[in-house]
Amino acid sequence: MKQVLVSLTLSVISLTSLTPIALTAPPRTPDQMVDCELLVVGGGLAGAATAYEGLLAGRTVCLTEITDWVGGQISSQGTSALDERPTQRSRLFYSRGYLELRERIKRKYGELNPGDCWVSESCFLPKDAHNILYDMLKDAAKRGKGTLKWFPSTVIKELSYNANGNVIESAIAIQHKPAKNAPPLNTFPLSQTIEDWYQYQNSRYFDKTLIRFTPPLPTP
Repeated sequence: MKQVLVSLTLSVISLTSLTPIALTAPPRTPDQMVDCELLVVGGGLAGAATAYEGLLAGRTVCLTEITDWVGGQISSQGTSALDERPTQRSRLFYSRGYLELRERIKRKYGELNPGDCWVSESCFLPKDAHNILYDMLKDAAKRGKGTLKWFPSTVIKELSYNANGNVIESAIAIQHKPAKNAPPLNTFPLSQTIEDWYQYQNSRYFDKTLIRFTPPLPTP
């Protein structure tokens, strides 16, 4: 199977608009070199689903997420309600991963709708959604003999292409953590910190780690 380096799961940002082809080099050598068969950029529901299937297929999956939770809408975005249609529910017309998610929610609370909300048949706590999804990914890695490499608080900054500009050969990411004596993550609104997260340099509030993602070397 052809190796796949990047699976971009942010629905409103195309791969070409994420980073221009004319790239500037990072100010220092990356702190980490990480190989993966699948690089999933964005740990929302689509990203989690992509990683889940890749792990079941036995792949080495690198999953990056701008926040520190996996799950997007149902976790870090705070709208922890499943979007479903009556026909889907009556026929259980869902992917295997989504079915497992619903079952794990029900198993944790003893019911599917512990929040008793009217906007969905299933509402729950955002933190629990993160924990459930992350456990699902770890279990998928065990079942499929895949490898999960999880990179929370991480953004993709640069992409490197081949000479023709049509194949991504590597990606540079920036992972942030609170600087010494700085407030913990999520102290400030996203609008006040997101620009900082995309800067290579350490700042007053964040220390940065540069990571280069590359495909594994071909087996002789």
